[in-house]
Amino acid sequence: MPPSPESWPAGAQLLFLTWRRGGWVGVDLFFVLSGFLVSALLFTEYKSRGNLGVGRFYLRRAWRIYPPFIVLIAASVIIRLGQGWQVPSVSLASELFFLQSYLPGLWSHTWSLAVEEHFYLLLPLTLALMLRWNKNSPMPLRPILRLAAGVAVAALAARLINWYVRPSYGNLTHLFASHLRLDSLFFGVAISYAYHFHSSRFHRLFTQRRRFLIFGGALLLTPAFAFRLETTPFIYTIGLTIFCVGSGMMLVGILLSQIPHGPVLAALATLGKYSYSIYLWHLFVLAWGIPVIEGTFAAELGAGTRLAMYFVGTFGFGILMAKAVEVPALRLRDRWFPSRSPGIAIFPPDEFVARRAQVFEQIGDGVAIVLGTAEPLGELPFRQNCQFFYLTGVTVPRASVIIDGRARTTTMFLQPRTEGQDTSQSGPGINPGAAAATALGVQAALDRVEFASASNALASAGRVIYTPFAAEALGSQSHGDRTRDGRDSHQAAFIANLEAAAPDSEIKDLDPIVNALRAVKSPREIAIIREATRISGEGIMAAMRAARVGMHEHELQAPAEFIFTKNGAVGASDFALIATGRNTYYTHYNRNTSVLADGDLVQFDYAPDFKYYQSDVTRVFPANGTFSARQREMYEIYLELYQSVLTSIQVHTTPADCVKNALVKMDAILVRYQFTDARIKAAAVNMVEGYRSRQASTLSLGHNVGLELHDVGGCQATFEPGQVFTIEPQFRIEEEHLGIRLEDMVLITETGVENLSAFVPISVAEIEKLMREPGLSATLNSD
Repeated sequence: MPPSPESWPAGAQLLFLTWRRGGWVGVDLFFVLSGFLVSALLFTEYKSRGNLGVGRFYLRRAWRIYPPFIVLIAASVIIRLGQGWQVPSVSLASELFFLQSYLPGLWSHTWSLAVEEHFYLLLPLTLALMLRWNKNSPMPLRPILRLAAGVAVAALAARLINWYVRPSYGNLTHLFASHLRLDSLFFGVAISYAYHFHSSRFHRLFTQRRRFLIFGGALLLTPAFAFRLETTPFIYTIGLTIFCVGSGMMLVGILLSQIPHGPVLAALATLGKYSYSIYLWHLFVLAWGIPVIEGTFAAELGAGTRLAMYFVGTFGFGILMAKAVEVPALRLRDRWFPSRSPGIAIFPPDEFVARRAQVFEQIGDGVAIVLGTAEPLGELPFRQNCQFFYLTGVTVPRASVIIDGRARTTTMFLQPRTEGQDTSQSGPGINPGAAAATALGVQAALDRVEFASASNALASAGRVIYTPFAAEALGSQSHGDRTRDGRDSHQAAFIANLEAAAPDSEIKDLDPIVNALRAVKSPREIAIIREATRISGEGIMAAMRAARVGMHEHELQAPAEFIFTKNGAVGASDFALIATGRNTYYTHYNRNTSVLADGDLVQFDYAPDFKYYQSDVTRVFPANGTFSARQREMYEIYLELYQSVLTSIQVHTTPADCVKNALVKMDAILVRYQFTDARIKAAAVNMVEGYRSRQASTLSLGHNVGLELHDVGGCQATFEPGQVFTIEPQFRIEEEHLGIRLEDMVLITETGVENLSAFVPISVAEIEKLMREPGLSATLNSD
């Protein structure tokens, strides 16, 4: 740090000395932020792909951390040797092996980098073990909350024991050691987990309290500025825990604040971009940069001038070194270790290898031929058909695959590289060759021109050939949809050509085999469906906050679509079903042109197409934000009957068993419910009697959800782990042309049932509370 400016006015000196005494507490804020950001990379990877990508994480972190750091150490050694100083081997080894938090290094500030490096090594392995040990759990990473609490207790205990055993303060023994400081990093991990996996609850709990969190958290940091670290054991024992909590409170508050766009935000973004290099080089500037300037001009600079030069030099030289070393290193990293290969960005190849292995078992000596989708007409984004994606993960057009049950091999056929497409128009894709074969987990990736000869060879061999019979399903389409203009589907034309070319071969339908596999979702699929449901729920909640009397139905679609797109959706699962007033009677109303009137209920059914997977959630809410007495009576009786069905679903039982148990609950509800309106009572009775009339023959409670909104897999003979489906019973008051329909995403697990959309407000109190919060339009206008 620059020396104390004794010549300054007393007030300025006091501020400077206070900052110098407690400025070190910024490290705790940085640790919490780092724990949040680094774990967010892993949580995002898990949510989008179902795994952590630990190896890739280590490689990409190494390319970010090591090149700038090695340059700093090399420059330090060269300058020291040039000045005739010794370079202690222990200090050099401490820097190179990131032991600075336990052994003195060449610099006094790199101890915090060592703590982070130890954290980087520990966290991914810890999360990977959690996924392995809790592979059947619907929330396998939830134990990280208990672990973070345990780390906090252990670190505090270690600091207290350390103080008791070594009462004389030392930086290495009482402040720097990694095991004494990991609690701040893991507190950031806990915040990140809550933010990413319980986003709605997180926002509900803290958004309205964000100012309190910011100022309250800052208040908790003030003891660091009031007491000297070296002479106050409370500061480096219990105080570090308090600073950890305060830093976390500030992080949550800032995270939930709307920061206006402008020069201040742009400056903060620039500093964040170059912060690592600024951190690395700031003491270098102080130790050697300023003395060089003083020596050059043969003048001793004043304290104020030195302080200004320190800040200007730190930021300027740090940004310069970032552009010279860090940025080029990151470019190389992204070239050699890109975040994900184009065309295979959803799951790792082993997911698809496992699926094809099950197909091998089903087709025996036969061979399966599956066609991918061609480019869409017009300027529309490409989307692969569901069967091809399920078996290969390939998301580029005009691909085909041959899955040979006899040889147990998979051969992919891809479009060759086109210079103009790859370098000027669309960007690089995945092309034929050994690299593509490895990336896709197949035995060969050939040019698509070879597909005709390969399929003809199979046709002439007289082998049983499996291929999908149903028309391909794309985007919001569902399996079995047919072309509506009388033409055969692309798949039907292929089958006709195949039958003509292979008169001695038996052509069988591959769909039943693949559909049965798709009915049971893997943990990776569930992770993505869970995220799709989170995005769906956030979109519905945004629409509820935005709803106002006088709006058109389609205006509520806008905030939901903003949320969908912001979170990475490529489109919608289906058209938006937004119905107000009498339109709620219809099950699939989608004109969205009516005006929300005072006294209307609004039914909102809309979900995103996220990484090829769908969700389906519906909520009902009052247009004016408050349920009238009659609306409350109608909605709450429906909700009780609805939850009777939802809570009667049990693993390994049948849909008929569920309805039988639900009817017992429904009958009891009808007896005790205080009806004041005969029409509402009649509608409730009709809903219950509808379930009773079909109880014994009930084969399904709703539709499956997966790659398609109305997914394949047929009815649920019994509820088994890995199934994902919805329930959406309809309640109607015929005389008034009114309806209510709720819908939730149900996941069957090994131990029971999980409602993936339970976080979306559904009770009257929850809905009215949410609708009092500012909507997206108000937030945008405030900026």
